[in-house]
Amino acid sequence: MNNHQPPNRFKPAPMPRFEAQRLTDLKALQILDTEAEERFDRYTQLAADLFQVPIALVSLVDAERQWFKSAVGTDLRETDRTISLCGHVVAADEILVIEDALRDPRFAGNPLVQCAPQIRFYAGVPLHGAAGQPVGTLCLIDHQPRHLAQHELALLKQLAALVESELQRQRHIDQLRAEIERSAYFDALTSLPNRRLLSDRLDFALELASEQQQRILVAIFDLNNFSTFNKSFGRAAGDALLRAIAERLTQEFPPPTVVGRWRDDQFMLIVFQNDLSMEALGERLVRCIGRPFRVDDKMLHVGAKIGVSCYPDDAQNSHDLIQHAIMAMRANPPATESSFRLYTPALERNRVRYYHVLRRLRRAIAVGQLTLAFQPEVEIASGCLVGAEALLRWHDPELGQVPPDEATATAEQTNVTHLLGEHVLRTACQQAARWREVCGRRLEVAVNLTATQLYRPDLVKLVADILGESGLAGSQLILELTESSLVEDIDTAVERMQALKPLGVRFAIDDFGTGYSSFAYLTQLPVSRLKIDRAFILAVSESAEAAKVVSGLVELAHRLQLDVVAEGVETPAQLAFLRQIGCNIAQGYYFSPPLPAEQFADYVANWKSA
Repeated sequence: MNNHQPPNRFKPAPMPRFEAQRLTDLKALQILDTEAEERFDRYTQLAADLFQVPIALVSLVDAERQWFKSAVGTDLRETDRTISLCGHVVAADEILVIEDALRDPRFAGNPLVQCAPQIRFYAGVPLHGAAGQPVGTLCLIDHQPRHLAQHELALLKQLAALVESELQRQRHIDQLRAEIERSAYFDALTSLPNRRLLSDRLDFALELASEQQQRILVAIFDLNNFSTFNKSFGRAAGDALLRAIAERLTQEFPPPTVVGRWRDDQFMLIVFQNDLSMEALGERLVRCIGRPFRVDDKMLHVGAKIGVSCYPDDAQNSHDLIQHAIMAMRANPPATESSFRLYTPALERNRVRYYHVLRRLRRAIAVGQLTLAFQPEVEIASGCLVGAEALLRWHDPELGQVPPDEATATAEQTNVTHLLGEHVLRTACQQAARWREVCGRRLEVAVNLTATQLYRPDLVKLVADILGESGLAGSQLILELTESSLVEDIDTAVERMQALKPLGVRFAIDDFGTGYSSFAYLTQLPVSRLKIDRAFILAVSESAEAAKVVSGLVELAHRLQLDVVAEGVETPAQLAFLRQIGCNIAQGYYFSPPLPAEQFADYVANWKSA
């Protein structure tokens, strides 16, 4: 290695003007050519592990060589100074990061780049002697190009400070070591234990619990709509909210409970108390998170999905215990308010069922196994048939009849939702176009649109293409959206809906009354109708209060110039009540159950106004 001569394509590092003082400071350390020492090796090993690089070095730059006090990933102990990258760090006395040496004209011709160890990435932080002169570096080397983020650079500087402290034998070495260890085990934003430390502490807690026959509870929760919060209020406000949540959790759940940040907007608790039930822990967390948080002089309400698991009942090791808590967390229904679920074996069975349904659903879409049924929609005042709602139907050879809600919910968690939504929309438009050909009737068709489908960037193009292919007029298509999908990101929802309006497409709010039920947000949305959930209609005959609610909904909707569709109409009395309060359209078994496409075409052909 000492015989390398620098080629013309690169220049050695310039000689520092303070070279004499620098060498004096280096010699004063009395460390050159000494044996390897654990106090340095632990930092190079830690650097290699933390940054996942093959080589980490403590390099000291002598008069004619660079010598490695500690080296991970190479057997070399020294190289010629003229080809040393660390020499550039020492000469400039500043950090040097080379993301790709082969693309950097300063270093592309260096023998250490062209030949072994074939350096592509290099990051070096200067190390100083007792007199403050740069004597060497702590450096990272990789055989692949890479980028060093700012927080990684800060961590490397902390490590270099520890190595420098070892060189100088400063009294603050213990304090600096604690800081670097804290960076490895504690979350920088909240100062809570991070995922790594949480896992270690849970392993230790389970060992003690096994010996002492104790119970351990694990709770993990995920904030609802946190990405939407960041979009609305900004990343800084999101960080402030996470810090506020961390502070409240540590106050509400003091030691021996361990509170940590699992990842992103997920927090984890390890609870040692034997007298606290899983239900009680879930309820305490709901109350804790339910109180408003002050962020930038604003009082903000947030919700969370909480999952709880228990040792030894639910799992015998930390991995399974955490996974079961996560499984329970994900089993919570989408909502804005906080809720909790406890792990049960049924959730595991549900997970197995979920993946089975997902696998079969992919196949069903590919082979055209899915069908649609159509339920008539009738104008109450005139008795005219005005359209139908398209409803998914799926009979699988292995699974049997799969409920539409299960198929949709399964698809919604993956990209299959786009395939499913596109299939339903295309099929519904094609069928509605055929009704006019077969029956001479121009009818509307209502198609449900999930949140994921609403927010897909190419939605407008997709709808336009399907309308063009099917020949259906845009005015005959009504897209039905749930309240929860709209408030998830109302600005984007309005943008998508406004972009579709030039096509003639109209929008309906489905199952109104079961979600947010706020007329305030309706004024922001370009919707033309509300669909009152069937539960209200079924209660009308039995409850005066339900009748008042439905009557009030219809009145308020009409004030907003919205038509109202009543779902679940089954009796003449319900229809008469709806006619009395001025409801516009009715849908339900009183007229017809959902019909296969062919039967619905016959139904349309034979329809006579009631």
